[in-house]
Amino acid sequence: MALYESENKSNLLDYYYSNSLSNIDEMRNILSPYLSPIDYFRCQLDEQWPSGAKLESFHGKKMFVGLSRVVEPEVTFLAHHDIVEKDVPNNYSAKSIQMQLAANVHIQVPDIGGELLLWHKDITANDFDSIRGDSYGIPPNNLGDPDIVVKPKAGQLIIFNSRKMHSVSAGKNKSRVSLSCFIGYRGEHQPLTYWS
Repeated sequence: MALYESENKSNLLDYYYSNSLSNIDEMRNILSPYLSPIDYFRCQLDEQWPSGAKLESFHGKKMFVGLSRVVEPEVTFLAHHDIVEKDVPNNYSAKSIQMQLAANVHIQVPDIGGELLLWHKDITANDFDSIRGDSYGIPPNNLGDPDIVVKPKAGQLIIFNSRKMHSVSAGKNKSRVSLSCFIGYRGEHQPLTYWS
């Protein structure tokens, strides 16, 4: 379960937090005897960033990291943005994040399609919500041509600004499998944090 799926409802947040660490362990067990790519990424981030990096805890509890996604052929991810202040409004820790990045480790990618589409265009959270209605996103064609198109390779890590509009094109011949998390930046002298 990802944080955004809790919809800031207390019962769903309780469920999210009560399963966060066990879900991390479950992913490690699934990947054993191999190292989880997310664990490796977390370790590298902690070692490379001067102030280190750690699991986020918006409500004083350790959060889940390492969301796995399997996108079947012919499925397009609608264009959307990810802004943590929308997921946990009125939370000082979430509001203190100056930049939110998305990190995706690609495990398997389709030979045709499956590109990451990125737009520089800013859409306010309120405007986006009114355009999308009950859906999680909007058709990518509504935004015009993307400013950046990235064709991931298996084993590749891609990091981008999740507060900008992004989408994934449909793959053609096999599933697109990835592990992902967000990275929160609060300033040069603050630790980075991560969550899913």
